Amino acid sequence: MNYRAHASAIEVSASLQSRGPVAGLQMSVSNTPGEDGPPDAQQVFKKFWRGPSATRCAGSGLGLYLSSMIAQRLGGELRYQPQNSNVRFELWLPL
Repeated sequence: MNYRAHASAIEVSASLQSRGPVAGLQMSVSNTPGEDGPPDAQQVFKKFWRGPSATRCAGSGLGLYLSSMIAQRLGGELRYQPQNSNVRFELWLPL
């Protein structure tokens, strides 16, 4: 499933951000959702989950699940943080 509208801009940002006593790097990726709309916030990080219209494109439903697991193993966190009408993913990793 593609969470980006065709030919729309993708905003990427990074900043230093501490969580308590731990210094870290906060990265975010934001864009306008595609024709399928934004992802289901309750399902997006579940293993093998694909949206209802995902049959149109190849995929296994593992990308965001694995990304989240890798972030956790590194002591960080990957979150889905929708904002207004945008899809936004945030990754925080300790330095």
